[in-house]
Amino acid sequence: MRWNKCNKRNYRDILKYVTVMSGAKAAYILLGVENQTDIHYAMPVKNMVYDAMQYAEQVSRIASDHRNNSNKGTMSSAEFLSGFTREDRLQPVITLVVHFGADPWDGPTSLHEMLAVQDDTIRRYAQDYRVHMLDPGRISQNDFKKFASSLREVLNYIKYSKDEKGLARLLEEDERLKKLEVEAARVIERINQTYVDIDENA
Repeated sequence: MRWNKCNKRNYRDILKYVTVMSGAKAAYILLGVENQTDIHYAMPVKNMVYDAMQYAEQVSRIASDHRNNSNKGTMSSAEFLSGFTREDRLQPVITLVVHFGADPWDGPTSLHEMLAVQDDTIRRYAQDYRVHMLDPGRISQNDFKKFASSLREVLNYIKYSKDEKGLARLLEEDERLKKLEVEAARVIERINQTYVDIDENA
């Protein structure tokens, strides 16, 4: 996975162009990251609005490119009206919520969970919108091993921050936590409002 620079928007915490290998081909996506220290009980709608705005911006940019490239003469009337041709395609927009809270996320993770009407006959006509989330309280120890960056130690610490015995065991057994990067240690310090003995020369 390679990270490329992308302009950050005010309505996003982080927005990056990401190149991901899909088989032998490179796929280009827009990855939005929302950092949540507190549970947001309308997160599906929040993410849906962000993603919709990004898709709308792509459509607008493509339409503007068609106008500036003076290829209007080759467009059908329908394509001209929409500014979007039959061959035009959008880049996927994926939003990942990173929950930095010690308590497991108990908010909705799909739009359907937020609907007042729970009748399946009606809900099947209402588009759903699901939240992709990293929630430390629900990550297993085996899954923590899949993280290559210091985010592993940050989320693992948060997971046990309210479990005195579990945290003591983690601090004793996790060698990577003992050699934590300064930046990651500061994140733990800020989020958990706890003192971390940071070696600035490490």
